[in-house]
Amino acid sequence: MSLSDMQRALRSIECDDSATRALSAVWPLAESILDSFAKATDLPLFAYLNGLHVFTSSLETMPPFCRVMLSTPSLASRCKADGAYRSQDSHSEGAHLCHAGLLNGRITLSNPFFGELVILYGSRLSQEQTASARRQALLVQLQTSNPESITALTEAVAASEPARAIDQHSVTLMEAIADILVRLFEATVASRALAITMAHELSQMMLSLGLLAQRLSESVEGSIDLPTKPLISEARLGLYIVHNFLSHLSEQRYEGEVKPFTQWIDLNSLIHELVELYETQATHKQMVFDLLGLELLPSRVRGHELEIRRAIHNVLNNAVKYSYHSFVDSQRTIRIRARVPYDPSFTRRRLAVQFETYGLGLTPEECRSALKPGFRGRQAKAEVPIGSGIGLSEVVKIMKRHGGEVRIESRELHPGRDEVYLTTTTLIFPY
Repeated sequence: MSLSDMQRALRSIECDDSATRALSAVWPLAESILDSFAKATDLPLFAYLNGLHVFTSSLETMPPFCRVMLSTPSLASRCKADGAYRSQDSHSEGAHLCHAGLLNGRITLSNPFFGELVILYGSRLSQEQTASARRQALLVQLQTSNPESITALTEAVAASEPARAIDQHSVTLMEAIADILVRLFEATVASRALAITMAHELSQMMLSLGLLAQRLSESVEGSIDLPTKPLISEARLGLYIVHNFLSHLSEQRYEGEVKPFTQWIDLNSLIHELVELYETQATHKQMVFDLLGLELLPSRVRGHELEIRRAIHNVLNNAVKYSYHSFVDSQRTIRIRARVPYDPSFTRRRLAVQFETYGLGLTPEECRSALKPGFRGRQAKAEVPIGSGIGLSEVVKIMKRHGGEVRIESRELHPGRDEVYLTTTTLIFPY
C-alpha cells in the first residue's frame, strides 16, 4: 500500500487530517498483523478502505491461480476492482465467491472517524458449479484480451489443492485479529479525533466566556465595580492554549475555525496588550517586563491578527514559565526588544522582536530540537513537569505563514556554577 492510496480513501469521506495522520502512523503495524495472518494460515487477503484497495498480502501467500492473476497487471486490476465491488456489497458478509470462482471470507471493521475497512481473505479454489462457471467465463474473456495467460491459469487450476472450505479455526483467528485492529484504531485514531472535538468545544467555550465578560464590563461600566478584566484576560489566555492544541492536532479543523484573512496590525500596541495580560503572573513570580525600542516598530504590519497574537502569547508564556529569581526578593527581567531593521543585508526588509529571559535554558544540542513539536528541555521537564512542548512549534508554523521565521539561542551565563541561562527567542517579520 502507498500512503497516497490511504489518503485517497480517507479523502473520499472527507476525513479529518489528524485522523489521516494517526491512521497512517499505525497502518504499517496493521499491515504486518494482516500479512502474518496470511502467512500463518495460508489464507491470502485484500483490504479495502471505503471501497478503495489499500492492502494485499505478499505474493507468497497466494495460491497458484491468484499468483498468476496478480503477476499480470491487467489481471491484477480485475481482481482488485472485483474486490472493491464486493467490499461495498453489504450482503457478501461471510463466505462468498470472487469473480474467478475462488472462495473468500469477509470481515468488516467500521469506525466513525475513518469509515469502513473490509478484509477479504481466503482464496480457496471452489469446485461448485457457480464457481466453475465463473472461471470458465473468465477464461473465455481472456482468449481475446489476454490469450497468453490462458495456459498459465489452466495449469494453476490443475496445480491447486483439492477444494476445501475456510476452516472455523481460521475464521475465529481472523475475528480475533479484527478485534485487535479495532482496539488499535480506537486507541489512536478515535482518541485523537475525540481530543480534537473536545478542543474545538473548549475553544468555543473560552471565546464565549471572553465575550460575555466583555459585554458585562461594558454594561456595568461606571455603575458597579466588578472584576471583569481578570476574567477577560484568563479567557483570552485559555483560548490561545486551546488553539495551540487544536492547531497541533488538526490543521484542517483549526483552519475551519480560524478563517484565513489578513489585516494591518500595530505590533507595538499588540505586544503591550499581551504583556499586560501576563503582568499578574509575572508579578507573582517577581518578574518585570522591560520594553525597548517598540516605538520603532512600523504601525502597520500585514498579517492575521489572531495568529500573531497566538505566536507572541506562546513566547511570553515560555518567558514567564521558565524565568525565575535566584534568591528571595531578587527580581528577574523579561526584556522585549525591537530591532528595525533586523538584518539590512537580507534580500527583503525585515524586523525582529526579541524576547530575552534569564533562568531555565537549553544546551546547544537541545536548541537544535527546541522548535520541533513535543520537545522539552531537560531543565524544563525537571522544574515544570506539566507541559506539552508544542508552543514554539506552533510559533514556527505561524511565522512561516507570514513569511517570517523563528530563531532561538540559549547560553549558560556561569558555566559550572548555577546553570542559569540567557535565552533569546527572536520573531522575524517581513515588512
